[in-house]
Amino acid sequence: MQVNYYKILLVVFTIQCLNMSGQLKYPVTKKAKQTDDYHGKKVNDPYRWLEDDNSKETKVWVTEQNKVTQKYLSVIPYKEKIRTRLTELWNYEKMNAPFKKGNYLFSYRNDGLQNQWVLYRQTSLLDKPEVVLDPNVLSTDGTIALSNFSISKDGKYLAYSISKAGSDWEEIHIKDLITLQDLTDVVKWVKFSGMAWRGNGFYYSRYDEPKAGKDFTDINQFHKVYFHNIGKIQTEDALVYQDEKHANRNFTAQTTNDENYLIVYGSETTSGSSLMIKDLSLATNNFTTLIDNFESEYSVIDNIGTDFYVYTNMNAPTFKLAKVSLKNSTQPLWTDVVPEQKDLLESVTFCGEHLVLAS
Repeated sequence: MQVNYYKILLVVFTIQCLNMSGQLKYPVTKKAKQTDDYHGKKVNDPYRWLEDDNSKETKVWVTEQNKVTQKYLSVIPYKEKIRTRLTELWNYEKMNAPFKKGNYLFSYRNDGLQNQWVLYRQTSLLDKPEVVLDPNVLSTDGTIALSNFSISKDGKYLAYSISKAGSDWEEIHIKDLITLQDLTDVVKWVKFSGMAWRGNGFYYSRYDEPKAGKDFTDINQFHKVYFHNIGKIQTEDALVYQDEKHANRNFTAQTTNDENYLIVYGSETTSGSSLMIKDLSLATNNFTTLIDNFESEYSVIDNIGTDFYVYTNMNAPTFKLAKVSLKNSTQPLWTDVVPEQKDLLESVTFCGEHLVLAS
């Protein structure tokens, strides 16, 4: 019979934790007088003071809690054996499937235990890959994380967003993929955004710059979509879409592969979206609103002319692929291309003249 030492270590580790749980002595946590009235119902919230993560009192409380935790963890036997075994299991080279932009094939790779995956490129699968962007060297203390990236259709530019010290605020930087040098462009006050390319620029979403010193305390409202031209300063970016009536809605931009259309999704919560499309060949800034409620999810996979293929759970809990035509923009016609099936349709991808479906 084969012995699973990893499972044995976990069992021993769990037993040890249970045995030690009665020996812990936690710091006393203050209970403050705080009562809220929710529609006539009184609710006590004695630990509200801990929500102020910038106060000295909260900092002291966290420090004392960490002391208890570290003391507890430091005396657990077999901890290093588990660490060693997990390291052995996870320390191997990994990479994702390559994708093509311009004249290069790009791929994400990790040599084993790197905290963040590294972006590489190569002209063919037989060539030695070269590093394009290594997020692990963006800061010496590891406090800068890569949030997102997008490569222009012609493969000339890489836009990538970074987050500093765990902040929700992101900065977008631009790398010239010919020289592999960063440009001077910096786009700030970005949250909940991708980078949707069109020509030598991209669409992104941001909030207004907060008041000085209020970066992390001001309420973020009125999310907006802008367009940034490479080589320009952010104050010259064009405002593309805003909703002046709904302060708490978020908006995300996408361009079609032919870069002829701009798609804007709106959201109010973590599920459901609205859907708007703008013909970029027209001089007007008018959008065609296809969906103005948040009852279902919508994701435009691609377009063929004025026909848009949309992955959605509209009247299809396990999702389907639908086609909507903008030939008659006053009353867009929806038709099912891949009807809903019993099993979940997880993804749809265009590959030449074929559809690749995953379920």
